[in-house]
Parts: sequence; C-alpha cells; structure tokens
Amino acid sequence: MAMATRSKTSAARTAPATEDKDPRFAYTLANGLQILEAFASGAAFLGNRELSDATGMRKATVSRLTRTLCSLGYLRASPATGKFELGLAVLSLGYPRLITLPIRRVAHLLLQGLADRVQGVVNIGMRDRFDIVFVESCRAVEGLATRREIGARRPIWTGYVGETYLAGLGEEARETLFEEIKAAKLTDVKALRTAVQARIKEMEKNRFCFFTGDGLHAIASTFRATADGETAFIFCLVKDSTMSKQKMLQQVPRQLWDIIGKLEESLGAPSPQY
Repeated sequence: MAMATRSKTSAARTAPATEDKDPRFAYTLANGLQILEAFASGAAFLGNRELSDATGMRKATVSRLTRTLCSLGYLRASPATGKFELGLAVLSLGYPRLITLPIRRVAHLLLQGLADRVQGVVNIGMRDRFDIVFVESCRAVEGLATRREIGARRPIWTGYVGETYLAGLGEEARETLFEEIKAAKLTDVKALRTAVQARIKEMEKNRFCFFTGDGLHAIASTFRATADGETAFIFCLVKDSTMSKQKMLQQVPRQLWDIIGKLEESLGAPSPQY
C-alpha cells in the first residue's frame, strides 16, 4: 500500500512544451513554483543539485531561483549545509485557501468521530492536476499515527488513492484524465485502465473499494464535494491489530456512507448514482 513518489512536479507536467511556447505563459513564474513543489515529496531539505534533478532545470537556473525565493522568504537556506527548506512565507499562500474550503467546515467533526470510533485515520482528498491533495485529515489520539496529512499529495496514476478516485469519476471525465495521463507519459495507461476497471466493478457492487496490506486495512470511496459535482476522495485506514478485516467490513462502510450523505447534503452536491 506504499505510495510511489512523484517523478516530476505537477507544474512541470502541465506547462506548455518548450518547442510550443505560449507567449501568454509566465515560464519564470512556473519554474519558481516548480522549485517550491519539489518539497511536496516530503523532503525537509533539498540542495540545488537535488532540485535540478527533481525539476529538470539546469543547475544555474535553479541557483538563481533559489536565491530569489530565499530573498522573498519562500525558502530558507541552512547555514550548516547550504541546502534549502520551505520558508514561512509559503504558509501565507496556502492557509487562506485551506480555511475557506467549505468541505473542511462541515467535514472535521464527522471525520474525527469515525477516526475515534475505529482508532484509525480518515482523510478527504481533492484533485490538483495529476495528484490528490488531502484537504482534511483526522486521526484517533492513540490510533494509527499522530501526524495529520493535510496538504499531502498522492499520485492519481498509482495506488489505491488514484484507482478509487478514477473509478468514482464519470466515464467522460475518466477518459479525459486517462488521455492526459497518457500524454504526460506518467504510467502505462493500459495497465491503469485494467486496475481501475476492477475498482469500478467493486464500487458498483459495494459503493466502496477495499484494500489490505502491510498490516493495514483501508476502505475508500468518492463523493460529490461541490454543487457542480466535483469528485472528492475519502478513505478510512486502520491497523489489523486494532480492527480485523471482517470487523472493518461489517462496521465501517455504513458509517462512511452516512458521512458521505451528510457531506453532500451540507455542500449542496448531487449524490452519485450507483
């Protein structure tokens, strides 16, 4: 159930190709954002060489960008190693969006209640380009872990997060995303289609997907998070030592459906058809 790390930042995968430059596209701005997005992999410190490898930019270009980002407070250089970590100015970019997301205002108590009952973790994610970004994360005090994952990313083309999300999309939206993944050369789309098709059948039968491995069990599903039907991802994760597979399948789905129903009603979103 381990997640693959991203090979390139999302900005790098969505910027216009160099040979087909768009005069309206600010490439220098995009390059700077790629530097910041390189830290989404979870690395605390990255040097210019590592940032060059992660973004595909020349080291000289990276050096100019990191110097600029440090002067603006978006990066901070370690006096001991010379490597960079994210600066506090980054928080001023994400925080306003995070606190104004309608889904977080109505989801927290519902998710925390389930996390406490199962002594596990319950996360909600929404799509950002080729990733799912967790926008709410609730954990039991003495459950699976204590660190919340708000802001963490998972690739949409690999793992149970991506498979479930793709299975929950409408057919037209799913096919469009498959084509985008293929064009970006992120994975073997044929194999991905096969995996997602199995999840579609599971979703149609059970209204959720079940995953197990490494001593963990997960039940995942999707729901409509906005009035225009934007798809969101939700999962509940527990240790086998805390709750057996059989017990989880007996107790968690109904609680998850209840949460989904309340979220869709509160958010004014159309319910999916099963």
